[in-house]
Amino acid sequence: MSATFLLETAAPAAMPVESLLAQLRATGIRIPRPAEVLDYLTRYPDVIASVRNASAVAVPEFAGKAVLSLELYVDPEIDDRYLTLYVRQDPNDPNLYEMVERVRENYDCQLDASNGWFIVMTDFQPPK
Repeated sequence: MSATFLLETAAPAAMPVESLLAQLRATGIRIPRPAEVLDYLTRYPDVIASVRNASAVAVPEFAGKAVLSLELYVDPEIDDRYLTLYVRQDPNDPNLYEMVERVRENYDCQLDASNGWFIVMTDFQPPK
């Protein structure tokens, strides 16, 4: 299944966050704690377009090479929370950073005026 249907420049006002999460799951992205992700996107809807666009690029970029997992990162030392699309491989591809950068190019500028935050990265954990 192609993930290109997710690409758009702005989040549609009528699209519920639940529908977005269902679309992401349909493309193979794992969402281990959907209530946390739902709450974050509801609080920070300006992040939705970035999540959609990054996912649309990440799914084909990492197809068959990695597990993608959308999770809320919570810093254990300070009050900082943001959405993260983790790329998990075992073993890690030597070109992993370049692949992640290609995905980041599709959403970084959309976050400049955002109140929330979103990032695509690896945590070097094996796929779960």
